[in-house]
Amino acid sequence: MKNCTACNQQIALNVKFCPECGAKQEVQEIKEVVKVEENQPVETIQQVEETNVVPTEKKRFPILYTILCLLTFVGPLHIVLIGLFYLIFGSAAKNISMLIIGSLWSISAIGTAVGTILLMMKRKKGLLVYTINQVVYIGTAIYVAIQSFDSRKFEDIGEAILILLVIPSLIFLGIFWFSKFRKYLTR
Repeated sequence: MKNCTACNQQIALNVKFCPECGAKQEVQEIKEVVKVEENQPVETIQQVEETNVVPTEKKRFPILYTILCLLTFVGPLHIVLIGLFYLIFGSAAKNISMLIIGSLWSISAIGTAVGTILLMMKRKKGLLVYTINQVVYIGTAIYVAIQSFDSRKFEDIGEAILILLVIPSLIFLGIFWFSKFRKYLTR
């Protein structure tokens, strides 16, 4: 037995990849050399030689993780459109609040897309970028929902924003921070 070079888990000597984290391992090959001389008994000598093994198989994401990343990438596309809507109508109405909301939503949507791309590349920074942009996005959505509740005419819009935008974002954040998914982020 030996320890994994990445996660320090105990693994067998001849394992090419750690079963726990998938990291490439140096394998010790055991070769038997037999010396035979006339009228002598046969002796066996073991030589241990360390070799670097080129990985032939990469650890893949579970299908659920891939689907979540794809959905997370598609989500910001409609948020960019909502942000542009706020920017266009905010500038036409000279409404600073709408301009700020549109800017925050557009920037957070682009940041979320960048974070998702990094997550698909197994980058730990992707989770941080994704989380920061989702916090900005969720905060802006809650602000818009509260504004809708205050105007009494648009209470249904506030409820729709909370149900359709905030709750799924919170669920996705929770899933990506779940340790089972974080273990796939290697760099």
